[in-house]
Amino acid sequence: PTVFQPIDKDNCWSTELTCEDCIADDCAWTGSCLPSCDMIADIACFDNMTRTRFDGYPLVSKVEAVCSEASINALDSKTCSQMKGDCSACVGTTKIDGSSCVWIENVGICSIDGGMLGPATTSCGDSGVLVENPTNGPTVFQPIDKDKAICAGQNKEGCEGCTTTQISGGKYCLWFGEIEIPVCAHVSEGDMGEGHNMCAIVNFPTMLPFNSPTIAPVDSPTRNPSQNPTSIPTISPTQNPTFIQTQDPTQNPTSIP
Repeated sequence: PTVFQPIDKDNCWSTELTCEDCIADDCAWTGSCLPSCDMIADIACFDNMTRTRFDGYPLVSKVEAVCSEASINALDSKTCSQMKGDCSACVGTTKIDGSSCVWIENVGICSIDGGMLGPATTSCGDSGVLVENPTNGPTVFQPIDKDKAICAGQNKEGCEGCTTTQISGGKYCLWFGEIEIPVCAHVSEGDMGEGHNMCAIVNFPTMLPFNSPTIAPVDSPTRNPSQNPTSIPTISPTQNPTFIQTQDPTQNPTSIP
């Protein structure tokens, strides 16, 4: 009788196999080779049953199609995963095929698809919070603007913590300090008045010191250079010499050679 003979796939565990060798041996590829995609569920897996964008091309084998798809998936995954913590940056990042990465709100990460991580979106709309009903009613999910939630979380941080908190579009939260209870918000609502994106400088001197220096340096010159000298030469250079010649040069010499 015909019996079922299980295929030995121990060779699928080899770390030396390339994607092409792995798929050609009827194994599965996740960046490394393993016997079956049924063994793993939280990452992308490729085998001979995988549908690819290259199916139907007569010059492309199934092995080549699957491994090309796996390579593209790895590149897209690396590109999207780098957009951490920012929905706008995530959905504004495109994959190789031109489509955008997706934002998974409940875990706050950027990915190539939602998968097991949760629902994914390509737009950054409203998020929400659980709000307790003040009349002791049931807790309900109330949608709120994401920027509003971020800024409201800075209320206890004061003006400086508020105005240095960045929100979408490269903007920052505004501080409304002129109302009875100062708050941090992304826009002015109701009677909040004008919001400020800078904080007032405190403890800054508003007037000059009372004891500003008025005394000139001690070693300053005491004589004005423009004054005339106080001493006069005792001998005028125009006077004649003070000695007198004792012998008249016109007289004859007193001795004869």
